[in-house]
Amino acid sequence: MNWESSRDELRRTRNIGSRESEKTLRLGKVVLADSPSKLGDEVWTVYEQLFIAALDCGHHLEAESYLVKLETKFPESVRVKRLRGMKMESEERYEDAAKWYDQLLEKDEPNAPIRKRKIAILMTERKRMEAIKELTEYLESFMSDQEAWLQLSDLHLQQMDYKRAAFCMEELLLCDPDNYLFHQHYAEMLYTMGGVENIDMARKYFAQSLKLNPNNMRALYGFHLTCISLPKKKDRDTDKWAAWAEQQIIEKYKAGDQDDKVAIIEEMLRTMRQS
Repeated sequence: MNWESSRDELRRTRNIGSRESEKTLRLGKVVLADSPSKLGDEVWTVYEQLFIAALDCGHHLEAESYLVKLETKFPESVRVKRLRGMKMESEERYEDAAKWYDQLLEKDEPNAPIRKRKIAILMTERKRMEAIKELTEYLESFMSDQEAWLQLSDLHLQQMDYKRAAFCMEELLLCDPDNYLFHQHYAEMLYTMGGVENIDMARKYFAQSLKLNPNNMRALYGFHLTCISLPKKKDRDTDKWAAWAEQQIIEKYKAGDQDDKVAIIEEMLRTMRQS
């Protein structure tokens, strides 16, 4: 790739939040080989992008070279100081990184990215309960952080605390009611919690997930499973909806040129229905 296309590809990966670290390092070398000054002020953004990519690939010396350039240009930048902490993490110097972040938070306590780095360290060290505590406190200040709610939900699931995990998903549904995956995940938690009321509610959320994304096979299987799990006295139409779901599953396999699997799927669905 030439200089311009390499630069544009680096911009694209930044804009979509993609890492593609090995590719990023290759493109970065093309862009910087000519003259870094051609990038103007964008060069500092590229250095940060390449620093993170080098960490991902375990190229610590290369990462250090980019970081030194950033520290020289922005000696008082908290953002750049956070990068120094990330390098400590990549070197598995977790205690040093945590102390470094604490020092930064003394000067800038509300700094969300730094607080999240501390939580990342706790998770890396498998200190789940401490991570849950820190995430819960973090979300008291940053309630709209969907990534944090997802992480907290996952941590509660790892602790098999389905009720608290479901609460996190409820918060996410309030933030983004059109996200079909949130409806699906919430339905799965409700089904796992068990009980007629929870399973009935799970069916409704699986249905909403399917409404938002008709191709969501996981939600389709979940909807079918909730239908055959509910007692008929709860809903007289459960058999009808279960049959509809079965037909949808089979049709999607046929549409995907997977006719060889249709007989297996039909037998599996028949066994589920009779169990």
